[in-house]
Amino acid sequence: MLDDPIVLALFAAFVFGLALVLTQFGLRHVLPGHGALVSIPNSTVLLWLVAPFLLTWRDFDPRAASIFAGVGLLFPAVVTLLTFEANRQMGPSM
Repeated sequence: MLDDPIVLALFAAFVFGLALVLTQFGLRHVLPGHGALVSIPNSTVLLWLVAPFLLTWRDFDPRAASIFAGVGLLFPAVVTLLTFEANRQMGPSM
């Protein structure tokens, strides 16, 4: 079931929508920047805990991993701040 791209896409869309709705509750009490300070480390810890069970090291490429890590340092913070601020101003809408 986890190999079916349609199921994964629907699950990802559901979880993303749920996150936007739940974010509305948090943004009533916290500024977007403070919310990002909680959200990003929690996501990082969760993904590090899940990674050993989902990664295959057979095709590991150090160059690709370094590019991925470099983008991963900037992208989550910027996207999280923009998403939280947009959600605060407009609400959870698509």
